[in-house]
Amino acid sequence: MNGERKMSNKLRRKVKSSGYPMNVANFTLNQISDLTKCRVDSLKFWCEAREKEFEDIYQKEAREKLEKAEDYIAVANILITLVAIKMTWGYTKANQRLLENYNAATEYVSRNGIEKTYQELQKQMGIELEFDSMDINKEFGFGEY
Repeated sequence: MNGERKMSNKLRRKVKSSGYPMNVANFTLNQISDLTKCRVDSLKFWCEAREKEFEDIYQKEAREKLEKAEDYIAVANILITLVAIKMTWGYTKANQRLLENYNAATEYVSRNGIEKTYQELQKQMGIELEFDSMDINKEFGFGEY
C-alpha cells in the first residue's frame, strides 16, 4: 500500500511538473501526443474513427426509436378510426371488416404512394387533410440500409 502511495505521489508530481492539467478532458491533441508518444495525425485518425463509430451507434438507435414511434402512431390511427366508425354508426361489424381490409389497403397505399392515394380519395370523397408532402425515403434515408 505504501508503494502505491509513492507511485501515486510520483505520478502527481510528474503531471504537475509537466504542466498538464489533471483533467484529461482539458488535454490538447499535442499534449496527448507527447504523453502517449503517438503522432498527432494517428491520434486524429483514431478520434475520427471513434466519432464515426459513435455516430453510427446513435443513428441506429435513433432509427429504431423512429420506427417504433411510427408503429405506435399507426396503431393509434387505426384505433382512432375504429372509434370514429363506432361513434358514427355504432357498427362493430364494420370495424371487423375494416381490420380485414387494412392489410390490402396498406399494400395499395405503399404501391401507389401517399400523395397519389390522397389525391384519389380527395376526388372520390372530397376529403381534406393537412400534411406535408415529401419523399419519406429520401428525407429520412430509409433506402440506404
